[in-house]
Amino acid sequence: MTPPPGDITALLLQLDGSGQNAVDRIFPYVYDHLKAIARRRLRAEREGHTLSATALVHEAYFKLVDQERVVELRFFAGMKLEEIAEVLQVSLASVNRDWRTARAFLTTQLAG
Repeated sequence: MTPPPGDITALLLQLDGSGQNAVDRIFPYVYDHLKAIARRRLRAEREGHTLSATALVHEAYFKLVDQERVVELRFFAGMKLEEIAEVLQVSLASVNRDWRTARAFLTTQLAG
């Protein structure tokens, strides 16, 4: 059961560095939502394909994790790109590039 949007927003606002409990509480809702999207996308695939919705979500997650937390810091912690560059001790150009790559990957995966 998905919590009301206000509850999700409150959980996201708790992700300011001490929000592991918030991550643990929100993850099931995000995971279920991503699996529902994956199921809808996979219905349009040819019959006999072997990819499951669960496998698709897991693959997407692992590819995002390899982006070196830029996605997590931007999406879950709500940090600005400049703040992420400072935290990761990399250039703003590197953070912008990683952010564009992650967004392009998600767009491609969700578009099927």
